[in-house]
Amino acid sequence: MIFHASDLAVVQAYREYQTDSALLDIPKNEQLKLLQFRRQLAESLVLRNKIIIGNKGRPSGSSPIPQDLAKDGVGHFPAHDKGLGTRCKMVGCKRGTRIKCMYKMQSSTLPYQR
Repeated sequence: MIFHASDLAVVQAYREYQTDSALLDIPKNEQLKLLQFRRQLAESLVLRNKIIIGNKGRPSGSSPIPQDLAKDGVGHFPAHDKGLGTRCKMVGCKRGTRIKCMYKMQSSTLPYQR
């Protein structure tokens, strides 16, 4: 019964996606099929509230992080640097900053960074 209810919710969300896509004039051939929609939804739900740590070095050919997960704010909390600071990473900015993203920090003092 629970699987049936969740399946109905997914199909209803897909129908709303189709309606919104039609309102935004997205062509039918560029819209997701139901199976693709389910796969993307499942991936987003599985990776929700998880900190994704990338590898250092050259970028790999793997698929990028889904857009809704990249902007959920998990794993990117600011921390103050007590040192001299570093160059600001914003494009076009030439100033320095003392605020770091905890995603980039390698501190083992934080319990959720282990």
